[in-house]
Amino acid sequence: KDFKNHVAEWSSMLWNKLDADQLTAGAEKFAKTSKRLQNEYNDHPVFQKLAAKISNFKESVPLIQKLRAGSVTGIHWEKLMRETGIKLEVNFKTMTLDQVFALNLQNFPDKVDEIVTEANNEAKNELEISKIESFWKTANFGLVPHKKGNEERGFLLKGTDDIKQTLEDHLTNIQQVASSRFVSAIIGRVKEWEKSLNRISEVIELWLMVQKKWIYLEGIFIGSDDIRQQLPDEAKRFDKTDRAFRKIMETTSRNPNIRTCCVLTETRLGELRNLSGDLDKCQKSLSEYLDGKRTIFPRFYFISDDELLSILGSSDTQAIQPHLLKLFDNVKELVFSKAKAVTGMVSDEGEAFDLKEPRKAEGAVEN
Repeated sequence: KDFKNHVAEWSSMLWNKLDADQLTAGAEKFAKTSKRLQNEYNDHPVFQKLAAKISNFKESVPLIQKLRAGSVTGIHWEKLMRETGIKLEVNFKTMTLDQVFALNLQNFPDKVDEIVTEANNEAKNELEISKIESFWKTANFGLVPHKKGNEERGFLLKGTDDIKQTLEDHLTNIQQVASSRFVSAIIGRVKEWEKSLNRISEVIELWLMVQKKWIYLEGIFIGSDDIRQQLPDEAKRFDKTDRAFRKIMETTSRNPNIRTCCVLTETRLGELRNLSGDLDKCQKSLSEYLDGKRTIFPRFYFISDDELLSILGSSDTQAIQPHLLKLFDNVKELVFSKAKAVTGMVSDEGEAFDLKEPRKAEGAVEN
């Protein structure tokens, strides 16, 4: 009678207010009582029936505790009901323990373990995806103002190493989630974020490449009238690319969210590809221009493109001075007159001599 009264009391408990410790203690108490009376009443039908109920109750309690895990949702209860063949209304606010008892969980311990394991792993996968979603919905690019001399020329991306490391980590985590056999409930989100992260990675890599090319060519075509005059078509092409790149950076400064810039702005990857192609054309034309100068004056092969450009891009006759030792053996300096004519030379050791006749520094430097 005591067992019956307690079961009746427990049966009325609401599922979301269940006292699992009380239930466990009660199960242990009645199991001990049953064991103590077993020798005396073991053959009595009433005792056998009661002992069976107590045994079933005790076996069901740990299964009930497992189902109390926060990861077990209505979907998992639906699976459990299909396994037990018992239908009940799953409303965690109104469901009572009596309804759970009706499932006879003690007859399906393996199924309960399987469903709870599935729920826990699905919750783990859900948590991982939620972390990734949360990070990229708020992650922003770092930007730094860019100047050319005293001129403000927009912004540049900076400090992307941490972003790239996080990308690598999240892609690894997503692939692990995607390979899990418990991913079916969120497979759509997993695939979408895997696609988004790969797009972010591709865009950032290309963006940094374009930025590097742009900075290099900006140093040549912006503020260097001599180079622009000698390469007018390339200068016009760069001006167009320059405007497009700076517009992208200006837009990014207004909303630096990485996901917005790389994924939600669907045209960004194509824009950067076009810019990269145009900058490559400028670079190719520039290289051909420099090769032409080196063909005329082969000693220009002894210096780098940047060094050669510093000479070609300046109308100052002194621009060649820092590179003389690379161009000519032991010639450190040319001596110029006020009329900008070469009047002598100085060696690396400081020895000097005067030319018999001054030579005017005029015309193309390669001549």
